[in-house]
Amino acid sequence: MFKKISLLLKSISAIIICKSAISAPVIEATAERVEIRKSCTVNSIELANCFTTTRDFTDWVYLTRLPNAAKPLIADFGPGVFGNLTLDCYNDFSHISIRGSGRRVTTIGLRDGAVTTAIGINFNRCHNISVENLTASGTASGVE
Repeated sequence: MFKKISLLLKSISAIIICKSAISAPVIEATAERVEIRKSCTVNSIELANCFTTTRDFTDWVYLTRLPNAAKPLIADFGPGVFGNLTLDCYNDFSHISIRGSGRRVTTIGLRDGAVTTAIGINFNRCHNISVENLTASGTASGVE
């Protein structure tokens, strides 16, 4: 009896592990396009190449992706309010297109509806960066 219960528990554990592995989000190191959304889950399925915070997105850009002319990056922001977006390129990466879902539909630089940063979008030593179709908010400026 103990063997049967043990075998049953192992089978259930294997199913749970397999289900978790299947639904786990995948961020491809060389993704040409990523999404930043309020939720990366649609119909109980985790979307690939999707982030829920600007911080996770920028960490991936800095530590993994490093876009350039040969491998540009498109970052599509979904509807909603997102925290500030800061990219310190130091000429190490370039060629990033930041696209929102519409003016006043995607807002960058707010937390819980309140401006909490001086600059909503801040690019330092960056080139070939485009920003379109969104609202940037900061206490000093939206974009710098």
